[in-house]
Amino acid sequence: MKVNTTTLQPCILVILYMTLSMVAGNRCSKSLSRIVRQQVKERLLPHYEEFKMKMPDSCPLSPNRDVYMMQEEKVFIESSSRYKCNVCGKAFISQFYIDMHFDNRHPDYIAEGENTICYADYCDITRCDIVSGQKTPDFWDISLCLEDDMTELKERCEGILDQCMPDGLTRKEKEELYRYLHGSVCHFLTCKLYYDGPKKQVCHVKDLNNIQVRLS
Repeated sequence: MKVNTTTLQPCILVILYMTLSMVAGNRCSKSLSRIVRQQVKERLLPHYEEFKMKMPDSCPLSPNRDVYMMQEEKVFIESSSRYKCNVCGKAFISQFYIDMHFDNRHPDYIAEGENTICYADYCDITRCDIVSGQKTPDFWDISLCLEDDMTELKERCEGILDQCMPDGLTRKEKEELYRYLHGSVCHFLTCKLYYDGPKKQVCHVKDLNNIQVRLS
């Protein structure tokens, strides 16, 4: 019996698309990871630089543990419509296509090991949807916010910060660094502050002084 390949082609494409979608669904989101990575770079790392320290690898947010860091370092953004792969030299018109390129052609540029982390897993404490501007809260978002949920989220955030204290600092310096880090991330995990956009992400000195330091 002769098979009509023309008829089969659409079916094959649908199956392929579904397969790729399922595989992608089980992976670390690159777009969300990018938002968290930017938050780490802009809001956390500068505090370590002030103390002439680096974020320790014990910290779950350490760039050294980022599963996609090798890929990100090999992407050169020439303009908003030209993304160049510094591994092979090919260029693409968007982040989406160069991400696909790395998935297909350079899968070895994904970090492996027990200590690697997916930044997207920390979207809850870094408020990805809010700080990226992807979501504008409405009346019900704010009204239905539960402080118990925020308290649980803040405790998770503080537990992460406990792992982010570098060696070589005095007790006083650690407490000061902790307050700055807390004021950059965990401080906003309340119903009152959670929905503050990027322009309002300021923790005032009086608020920093009120942060309870819980270092061991």
